[in-house]
Amino acid sequence: MFNGEDDEPEVIVEKRPEDIHLPPYWSKTENFAKLWFSNAEMEYAMAGITSEQAKYDRTILEFEDNILEFIEGSVDPESETPYTDMKKYLIWKAKAERRRNSIPSPEEEERRNVIRKLRTKAMGRRSPGGFLRYLGRNGGDLLPEHVLRAIWAYQLPKKIQVAIANLDLPLEELAHHADRLHKVFNVECRCCHSMATRVRCLNYEVEEVRQRLQRYKELELRADSSPSPSTSKNGKLHFLSLL
Repeated sequence: MFNGEDDEPEVIVEKRPEDIHLPPYWSKTENFAKLWFSNAEMEYAMAGITSEQAKYDRTILEFEDNILEFIEGSVDPESETPYTDMKKYLIWKAKAERRRNSIPSPEEEERRNVIRKLRTKAMGRRSPGGFLRYLGRNGGDLLPEHVLRAIWAYQLPKKIQVAIANLDLPLEELAHHADRLHKVFNVECRCCHSMATRVRCLNYEVEEVRQRLQRYKELELRADSSPSPSTSKNGKLHFLSLL
């Protein structure tokens, strides 16, 4: 094709039919099927293969037996457009296959419901091992071990999560190890609470002494401002009663 005097003619790359090399056909996705046929048609054009029957005959050479079985029962090779019919059918089948795979089976839907339910459970006052058994009784036994382990570990206290994160142990043994850690961390927690209580008591006692000293200073000021010695004496006696 020429657009002007100085235009170069379009170069057509010719290829012999036996030189055509196509990638293996994979029918799992609609987009891949469309891409595969687009590539095949480009190869056929360069090789001069243009008729429906010729493209059909050349294309089926690339298919494995399972694809040929689909075509044999759904595409009429005697049709006037066997290649186009085959192409439309395989693209439609890839699309239908993807939709079918996207719909979970009843068993898979049940597992998903169990996972959603278990994710709402909290460990509460249970031990890690007790919590694992609780999850198992509520449907966790239906799940693969690695899924149940992930749900269980996520609900554990952060200190225990960190301590068991890199332990490659069976789940029951890991739960036993987590129980021991839980006991240790609980003892540390009780000690911290005990120390905090003692500190609060000491702070209360110090504050009480401070208030008493403040009241004594106020009584001394009143006694110093009064000329009567009896008032001073009574103020000191009142201070002794405050102590």
